[in-house]
Amino acid sequence: MEKSKVQDSSELSPSLNSKGECKTILYVDDNEDNQALVKRIIRDEINFELISAEDGINGIRLAEEHLPDLILMDINLPGMNGIEVFRRLRKIEATKDIPVWAVSANSFPPEIDSALEVGFDQYVVKPINIRSFMERIHQELD
Repeated sequence: MEKSKVQDSSELSPSLNSKGECKTILYVDDNEDNQALVKRIIRDEINFELISAEDGINGIRLAEEHLPDLILMDINLPGMNGIEVFRRLRKIEATKDIPVWAVSANSFPPEIDSALEVGFDQYVVKPINIRSFMERIHQELD
């Protein structure tokens, strides 16, 4: 299985947001089911372009190549965890200002507080509350 995937434009036809701009979201998660869910949510709700990576190294590479408008970062990635990926993204001039949201099944306040203290812009708890998730994405990208 390949380590990173960029959605084929024939699968998704990005639409313009309320300001007439097409937005790109990078989702970094090693779980295929989570990737499929977020792909469906994004495609069905706002049709933004979604690119995805299954590990941190490819997530960094795709972030540098595509300069997405938002990065969704699983905390528990194989090899390099999401916190380390986040720290590396912040050290790269081209990616340092891209909003990065932590995405994790850890719903305890100490884990959430810790991720926010590291500098993540927001924290999304799995399983994802689709309505809240989409409202937050619209607020971030519109």
